[in-house]
Amino acid sequence: MPDPAVLRRERESIVAGRQAPIDRAERVCYDEEGIALEPCPRPRPKPQAGKFSHPEKRMTESRRKKKFRLLRDIGKRLAVWLIPPVFNTYIWIVYHTSKITYSNLPNIWEAAERGDNVLGAVWHGDVMFGPFLGEGRGVVSMVARSDYGNVMAEIMRKLHFIPVRGGSGNRGMEALSEIIEYISARKGVIAGIAVDGSRGPYHKAQIGIVLMAKATGAAIYPVRLWSKRKLHMPTWDKMAFPLPFNQLFFAVADPIHVAPDADREALENHRAELERSLNELVERLENFFRNPKKMEHESRE
Repeated sequence: MPDPAVLRRERESIVAGRQAPIDRAERVCYDEEGIALEPCPRPRPKPQAGKFSHPEKRMTESRRKKKFRLLRDIGKRLAVWLIPPVFNTYIWIVYHTSKITYSNLPNIWEAAERGDNVLGAVWHGDVMFGPFLGEGRGVVSMVARSDYGNVMAEIMRKLHFIPVRGGSGNRGMEALSEIIEYISARKGVIAGIAVDGSRGPYHKAQIGIVLMAKATGAAIYPVRLWSKRKLHMPTWDKMAFPLPFNQLFFAVADPIHVAPDADREALENHRAELERSLNELVERLENFFRNPKKMEHESRE
């Protein structure tokens, strides 16, 4: 039993609001009613400062993350459910209220009908015109591997595209292999490829589509899909969004054929040729909207 004198000194120090200088080996702890406790409970360790110091804070952050994931999943489901019919309806309105000019675009459809595989090369800023390229056909296209790409892949499936996951900066070579395998096993495939990649640089052709043409034997068709009235998105590629009651011009340059035994220098020459051809189409279509009477074309309203 502890010494009664020690107990008295401890109690007096508590009442006086100070700690008596006693030996720690003889220290006695008391509960709220002043009853001595044996043995003395160990003091609780002080929580470490940081993100997870308090259980309440950890629980709050966990709930916040769960709520964010739930809202994100709901947003994805709504996007996949709402965007395809809305986008299809909008494109139908643009198509049927606009004057459309074709320059060699039917060559792509005729090649696919003959059983030839076709690689349609476009700038990334023209992808909103993609539904006009296939005319209802299932066009193979590359979609980035990201949360945004997950939503876009589902949307593109509902828009009759065939998405293959990848991109210039995210598992791009794996996606390139998948597209090559898909095209090689089929005939009459139309693949639409944004040749300046998913991240740019702006209007700078990448080598991927040239490697694809070498592996599959498919011809590369430089394609420019443009409109007189459009909105430009605030993105690196200055993505164009066509408006109804418009003038649309779809132009295709001469195809580029890549030999199956092309070396590195030849591949680079084809890449530069593709880039030059696409930029010439850009200038050509801008000139068309400045003075359309000087342009030779076949049109359909």
